[in-house]
Amino acid sequence: MKRVFAAVVLTLALVAAGCGGSKSDTTPTEKWAGDLCSAVNTWRTSITSIVSSVQQNGVTKDSLKNALDQAKSDTKKLTDDLKSLGRPNTEAGDEAQADVDQLATELDDGLAKVGDAVDNASGTQGMLSAVSVIGGTLSTMAQQFRTTLTALEGLGEGQKEIKQAFQTVPACKELTASSS
Repeated sequence: MKRVFAAVVLTLALVAAGCGGSKSDTTPTEKWAGDLCSAVNTWRTSITSIVSSVQQNGVTKDSLKNALDQAKSDTKKLTDDLKSLGRPNTEAGDEAQADVDQLATELDDGLAKVGDAVDNASGTQGMLSAVSVIGGTLSTMAQQFRTTLTALEGLGEGQKEIKQAFQTVPACKELTASSS
C-alpha cells in the first residue's frame, strides 16, 4: 500500500508542478490566470498533505474516510473558486469560462468516484482497491488540469493573451512549461 500512496504523492507532485506562488497581476487576464493557478495550488497543497497524513498514520477505513471528508471540503472550495472566476477579459472569455467550469465538474465527478471507493471498502482487499481507485482518480485529475490548460492556451482569438498570461504569471509559469 505504501507504494500505491507513493504513486499518489508522485501524481500530486505533477499537479504541484502546475502552479507556484502568486504575485500582483497587471492585466485582468493575468489576474484571472493567477487566481486559477493559485486556487489549484492551494488545493494541491492540501491534497498532498492529506495523502501524506494517511501514509504516515496508516491506511484504515477511518483514515480514508477522514481524508475523504477533508478532500471533499478542499475540492468543493476549489470547484467553487474555479466557478467563481468568471470569464477572462479576452475575445475567447466565454470559451475559457466553459473549459474551467467543465474542469470543476470533472473534479467533482472524480471526488464522487473516490468517495464511492472509500464507502465500499471493507477488509484488506477492499482497502487496497480503494487506494488503487484513489491513485488512478488523482492521476486522472492531474491529466484533466493539463488538458484544460492546453485548451485554454489554444482558444480562438483570445489565445495569445491567455497563453501569455499563463507564461507571465509566476503562479502559472511551471504549469505552462510542464504542458508544452
